[in-house]
Amino acid sequence: MNLLFFHGWSYDAEFFTDLADTIAVKNSLFYNRGYYAPKNCPELHKDIENIAITHSMGLYFLFADYDADQFAKIIIINGFSDFSQMVSRRALRRMMDGLGQNPQKILQDFSENAGDIRRSIPDLDKDSCLKLQKDLEILQNHTINQNIDAYKGQIFHIHAENDKIAPIDKSNINAFETYYVPEQNHVFSFHKDKKLINMLKKWMWT
Repeated sequence: MNLLFFHGWSYDAEFFTDLADTIAVKNSLFYNRGYYAPKNCPELHKDIENIAITHSMGLYFLFADYDADQFAKIIIINGFSDFSQMVSRRALRRMMDGLGQNPQKILQDFSENAGDIRRSIPDLDKDSCLKLQKDLEILQNHTINQNIDAYKGQIFHIHAENDKIAPIDKSNINAFETYYVPEQNHVFSFHKDKKLINMLKKWMWT
């Protein structure tokens, strides 16, 4: 089995390392969008079952950079198919404009709203800001409803009940099975939630 992890907006490949270590699958691969380092799209092996684990906008990245049907299963954490249903165009425009003026504050405010209050915000150069702005434009103007509907494998969904970035009632993910995580926000210590880990392992191996 290959596990390929997709982080979300403004994060990088290290986002899922703790969860990967806890699951302990030998072939764990990490997509990197390329905000702070070169973009990396790990190559999949066709003779091994591939499973994707995505967080937030990571589901968009999967559909943008891979043939989704290469994955037997997609496990979505706090995902969504149409971000315009959650945040107004005006709010997204403020974020895009803010990235050109005070990017550290934009990421700090986003992280705190997502529940990631201990996050260390990386240094942002002009190229990083442009990439972050471009992906906000994607969220503003594109949905992945058709991609999800066309996907032939199984979709499993984990969603935090107190998600302030992607509220449950607006996520619009049609999953084979959904597990709701109580009292958690958009970002939390996935690897410390024993029920979540057990659910992941159940979905991966059955």
